[in-house]
Formats: sequence, C-alpha cells, structure tokens
Amino acid sequence: MEILENKSMSSIGDYYHTFTLKISEKDKTRIINEIKSSKNFNLDKETQSYFGNLEDYY
Repeated sequence: MEILENKSMSSIGDYYHTFTLKISEKDKTRIINEIKSSKNFNLDKETQSYFGNLEDYY
C-alpha cells in the first residue's frame, strides 16, 4: 500500500482531510470481500446523495 496524495484543508468551523491510496489487486479483492461479508453490509439498502452532480462539486 502506498499513499499517493494526502491533503488537509480548514476554514472557520470546517476541516477536510482527503487521501488517495494505491493498493494491490489482491488487497482490493480482500477489502471488498471483507466489506461484503460484514454483519451490517446491505446491498439493497437505499442511499441518498447530498450532491446531485458530483462533477460540479469540485
């Protein structure tokens, strides 16, 4: 695993931290399987997005 990007940004009342990781296909598959087999995972659960168009978000 390798950190490709690590950024922090803050303003009054807000703090943002984003990072990008590079992982192997083997680790990616393992992580996906762990998430899917977790107790609270539900593929059918309805989710909502606060951002209608993510392309305009940034």
